[in-house]
Amino acid sequence: MFSAPFDFKCSACGREPTAAGWSLCALCGGFFCSDHLVVKKGVATCESCAVERERLEASSGVSTGDEDLVVELIRADVEATIGPGHDESIVEAAARHRLHAGDPVRYVNRVVDDVPAVFP
Repeated sequence: MFSAPFDFKCSACGREPTAAGWSLCALCGGFFCSDHLVVKKGVATCESCAVERERLEASSGVSTGDEDLVVELIRADVEATIGPGHDESIVEAAARHRLHAGDPVRYVNRVVDDVPAVFP
């Protein structure tokens, strides 16, 4: 059984963790149950941060087209070298890094550097 030296409860409702449906918010870092998470492109944000996420995505120096292109190119490379079945990890890495990206070149480098870390 997992044991933590602190109160391990949902930041929104105070429920203790169950077997599934728990994650950290990518923006505020709070711990939330599935009832208080919004998962988009594999990246979890709490309900309170959903509007901030939309603002960050809309104002990012990285466009949706940039994100789509990075995903497409990395997917092709991974499929050619490792094989298919890794789309979710690639999409998640690209979406997560876009939340904190300002420069498209630096964004691409961060996603490319991060993707190998998600494979065994």
